[in-house]
Parts: sequence; C-alpha cells; structure tokens
Amino acid sequence: MYLTDFISADSIHTQLRGASPIHLFEEVVDRWIESDRLLASYREPALVALLKKEAAKTTRIAPGVALPHGRISHPIPSTGALVLNREGLDLGQGPPVQVVVVLLSPQDDSEMHLSALSAISRVLGNVDLIKEIRRMTDP
Repeated sequence: MYLTDFISADSIHTQLRGASPIHLFEEVVDRWIESDRLLASYREPALVALLKKEAAKTTRIAPGVALPHGRISHPIPSTGALVLNREGLDLGQGPPVQVVVVLLSPQDDSEMHLSALSAISRVLGNVDLIKEIRRMTDP
C-alpha cells in the first residue's frame, strides 16, 4: 500500500492554520467534501470519529508529527490528508505538531485501516522526508 492510495494531490495542504484539532479537522473534512472525497452528510460522523480518537489518546507519533485517524460506519474509501501547519497544532500533550496526516476509514474495513496506518507510519518515520515536508510550499 502507498500513500497515494488514499492521499491525492488535492488532499495535501501546506497553508492550513487550524490552531486546535477541531479547527484543523473541520478544514480537512470540508476540503474532502469540496473535492467529492466525502459526502456532505458524513461530515458530522467524520468529525466525531476524529475528535473521539484524539480525545482518547494523543495521535502524536514523533516530535512535531501526528497521525489522527478515525473510522465511520458509512461506505467510504479510506481517505487521507497531509497537512503542514507551520504555526503548530496544540494537541494538549507536548509541544505543537507541524506535520499532520489525517486518515478516515470505513468501520467495517479494519484491514484497510491498519494497512493505511502502517504505510503512513513508515513514511512519517523517515526523518529526512519530514524535513522535506516542513519545507514544502506547494503540493
């Protein structure tokens, strides 16, 4: 599995400024809706799933890097977004994060969700790649 299986060029955001998880998730979910990656009627379940996971335990996976993810009980393809938040996103535990990969998957496809998380974790574990992402200006 590759990141391009669930993160397309229109899901790479280098200018999002959400200062809190809710603001960032709203921006990402709204952009998924605008680009027809998610139905508008799934907006609320998507936000609830992402916030619920973050509230249960921080999704920080490395210094300055987070992988918030959630699952909803609707038939969607696994959908992701790569976000660069230059000011830093305060997750409430530790220093702010600047690189965020958001993943949303259907509840009934655990294998796909875990495969996507694994693929993302491998990429985000590459320190040199994280440095490149932090320097991005355009997708």
